[in-house]
Amino acid sequence: MAAESSKKLSNQVVEPESCSICTDKYTAIVRKKISCKYCSASTCSKCIEQYLLTRHEDAHCIHCRVNYNDTTLGEICTRTYLNQTYFKHRQEVLINRERANLPALQEEALREQRRRKKDTMIHSINADIAIFKARRVELMREYNQVYGEYYGAGQQTPARMIRLNQLLDESNELLDRIREKKDLIYAIRWPPRARDAVVEEDKKEEEEKKKFVRRCTRDGCQGFLSTAWKCGLCEWYSCAHCFIVKGQTHDVPHECKKEDLETAELIKKDCKPCPKCGEFIQKSSGCDQMFCISCQTPFSWTSGKIVTSGPIHNPHYYEWMKRTGGAMPRNPADVPCGGFPGAWELVRFPRGVRREFSNSFYEFHRICQELQDISTRNFRTHFDNTSFTQMNIKFLLGELEEKKWGQQLAIAEKKKKRDGEVQEIMGAFRMAAVELINRVQHYRDGPIRSFTDLPAPDAEKFLTALFVEIKELYNLINDAFRTASISSSYSVPYIESVWNQQHNVHHYRVSFKNFKDESKKKRSVKAKEEEEDSKEELEVVAQPAVLHPMPQALDEESDDEISEEQQLQRAIHASLQ
Repeated sequence: MAAESSKKLSNQVVEPESCSICTDKYTAIVRKKISCKYCSASTCSKCIEQYLLTRHEDAHCIHCRVNYNDTTLGEICTRTYLNQTYFKHRQEVLINRERANLPALQEEALREQRRRKKDTMIHSINADIAIFKARRVELMREYNQVYGEYYGAGQQTPARMIRLNQLLDESNELLDRIREKKDLIYAIRWPPRARDAVVEEDKKEEEEKKKFVRRCTRDGCQGFLSTAWKCGLCEWYSCAHCFIVKGQTHDVPHECKKEDLETAELIKKDCKPCPKCGEFIQKSSGCDQMFCISCQTPFSWTSGKIVTSGPIHNPHYYEWMKRTGGAMPRNPADVPCGGFPGAWELVRFPRGVRREFSNSFYEFHRICQELQDISTRNFRTHFDNTSFTQMNIKFLLGELEEKKWGQQLAIAEKKKKRDGEVQEIMGAFRMAAVELINRVQHYRDGPIRSFTDLPAPDAEKFLTALFVEIKELYNLINDAFRTASISSSYSVPYIESVWNQQHNVHHYRVSFKNFKDESKKKRSVKAKEEEEDSKEELEVVAQPAVLHPMPQALDEESDDEISEEQQLQRAIHASLQ
């Protein structure tokens, strides 16, 4: 019976696993099995790729919705998918996301436009001043020459005196014109203050401009129309009924066409005013809850009422919170647990402890400070939203096309994620390093209340165990940096061990390295070695078989005395001849 049951089990065919979503069987490449590191749920890579293209949020797990970083995405998806298909999808998502912030940036774009106009005017005035100064130098050179001839050589003729007066008058006139130009530059940079009535009128006009109803329909303009239906960028007026551009004044004769009115009615169905400030908001996708970024008010798209209870889950709300400091990422300079002590705050080592122990501890403290400075200086350039704001302003001013705008937004997002991944590694290192340093700084063991009071042998034993943990921390951080560098192909800090020949000791230092280039070199070297080995094998196989002729001094031997092997060789030799 046991033999029969074992024979039945051996005859059973094991069914391959299949995806829980598409029910297709897993394959090695196209539909490889992907298990989430957090919820352990399994899905094929093809389903994950298709799912990511339908979402407007950042990449996350289908099941537990934990966000994926670039390293995890590189393990799941193919490089072609990430660099082409998903990159284009992220461009569309970022364009729609940033387009909602454009009305709030129109005032800043106007200030940038005015600033550029002022710079252009000042540059032109400075060019005129340079011409005037060069002309005055020529006049004064001629004036000095004529002056020397008139007084030095004793040739005091009326013609020379008249010429001296002419040159002096022209020089003074140029000086006056230079002063006028400089006063004009000062007035452009720092305009005089207006009266209170004018200031109040400007404030009302500014409040009027901050309320926008919809985008400007003029060709090439990315601005928005105010409640007076005037664009803040191009300053052209549009019709409030058909949304067509009328002209540079409000009272320009205009006649609405029937097809334009029908199009305007269709557009109005997709837009609704904010119940608080009245600004029109267009819904592109998502749930019923909307968020006005002008007055920071959540409201329901269906009912039009302000949301006063429950969670606010509109993505524009989180974007506004991130931009205004409500959910900003952790400051890289903020170190938990009190932070790193200064070099002057480190405790004094017990007398008798060998110098290599104290030097190694101080070296660890120095590396911590270096990594802290690198984190603050090198990996915060894309952490704020300054780069996004600058790109949005350039798009509003017409300096960027929509395609180029989306590409730059996607590139900036990748750099921001890259910096965020490095900051996470830095944060883990800081927390562990502070804890290790505090073991020495706040040492307590019974009656011994300070590390300085510890006997030298016990202190060296304690430091030896501490250095083992420090070395493990170095290896852990280096592995994390190596993984991040290979996945994103950029240089990262690296703690390397260096041999000091002068003092005959090992010491650590921080350097930068791109492990992607290093891995490429290793792969190329390995490929060359494999190619050389394969060539050698082919040469060995291609060598022809050589048969040596039998010696002729076998006539006296009988067939019985010749071995079978010699007989076989003689037969082969005879057949070849």
